[in-house]
Amino acid sequence: MTYINVIDTDQKAEENATMSTTAAPRSHQIRIVLGAVLGLSTGFTPVYFSTLALFLVPITDDFGWNRTQLASAGALSLLGTAVATLLVGRVIARLGARWTVLGSVLLVSLGMLLMAAAPARTEYFLILALLMGAVAGGSSAVAYLSLMPRYFDQRLGLALGITMTGVGVGASLIPILTGALIAGGGWRNAYVVLAVITATGGLLSVVIGFPKGTGGPEPKVKAALAGAGRTVREAIRSGKFLLLWGVLFVAYALGLGFSVNAAAFSQDNGLTLQQAAGAATAAGLGLLAGRLTAGLVMDRIHAAVIGGTFIAFGASGYAILVVLPVSLTTVTISAVLVGLSIGGEGDLMPYLARRYFGSRHFTGVFAVLYSAYFIGGLLGAIVFSATYDLFGSYDPIITVAAVGAVLAAVALQFAGPYRFPAGEPVPEVVKQPAADPAGA
Repeated sequence: MTYINVIDTDQKAEENATMSTTAAPRSHQIRIVLGAVLGLSTGFTPVYFSTLALFLVPITDDFGWNRTQLASAGALSLLGTAVATLLVGRVIARLGARWTVLGSVLLVSLGMLLMAAAPARTEYFLILALLMGAVAGGSSAVAYLSLMPRYFDQRLGLALGITMTGVGVGASLIPILTGALIAGGGWRNAYVVLAVITATGGLLSVVIGFPKGTGGPEPKVKAALAGAGRTVREAIRSGKFLLLWGVLFVAYALGLGFSVNAAAFSQDNGLTLQQAAGAATAAGLGLLAGRLTAGLVMDRIHAAVIGGTFIAFGASGYAILVVLPVSLTTVTISAVLVGLSIGGEGDLMPYLARRYFGSRHFTGVFAVLYSAYFIGGLLGAIVFSATYDLFGSYDPIITVAAVGAVLAAVALQFAGPYRFPAGEPVPEVVKQPAADPAGA
């Protein structure tokens, strides 16, 4: 399918507004990216969600639960984050990204400390997981990426790709540490250490990633730009948004549902906990490669083509486990491919939000689009675990995942040309750092 970047009336409206040719300070760009990488590498997704599979067996064995019960806790955390993500854009607009991130990381850290002290009560885990997910929305990619359209345009894909590697770095390294912590001191001690990592990384990300003039309440955009870019309501009512959200929902339901159950799947097929942790690390490396690679090429090749390719990587990963004997080699290769898929999809969301719906309401539109990640992961985790409890095997759902990923990759190719291609001018009031009432 051929894509042509077109300039519509919305972009022309922005071109007619007062513009500035002053580029954002390079020092701001570097600090924003570095801070976001650090924050995302020690945040909710790599520290809690990416390690949940490693806690699945020891906690269920300790308490005598089935896997669906604990997987439901992970799913509820995603539900909490999905709901919070829909609101976080408004919070950032009022309080600024800096204070939103800071409050979020401290509350997430507290939640993991409470997880370490958990009694053998299912409702405790479920409620705590829901609350952790809700407060985690404030330190999700939505918060860290909220500054990107203000400071990057021509190289937006590259900036997003580098930034989103933070999740891959964390997802690569933290599972190794977590596996060692669980093996050496038990799952409760592991959660204590993870809480410290999240708090430390989050605090440093705030200090580094929000230089003076950034991170405060979002600046007001001039009235002349009222028609430049879709409002959140306009965006979510469009057929294009529904298509994009649906594709991402399916892709994440499959990828995250598999990831949560990957360690249990590996151990069911004879792998040790450490080998399962190694496979989780391989998935993290794949995610890291997917983040960086997708970001590098999306500024040159249409994002729908890139996204479809990465979703197809995931389909290949599921297919390997269906057609080949399960071994450390096949599990590792599959984990890398699924990680690549999730990584590429992560870059896809903010890029699509910017190119299809403009920059004026980027944070709000991206937040709603990002909810596909959490809602899809929520349902995927439950369905994968419930399939095992029902059939005593993950094979049926993995087969469905292979087919579903192919269909999602094909559907994405109908997204069509960008409405706000690279080169869309950025208004002075947005592009230049303004006085920051939230502090330095």
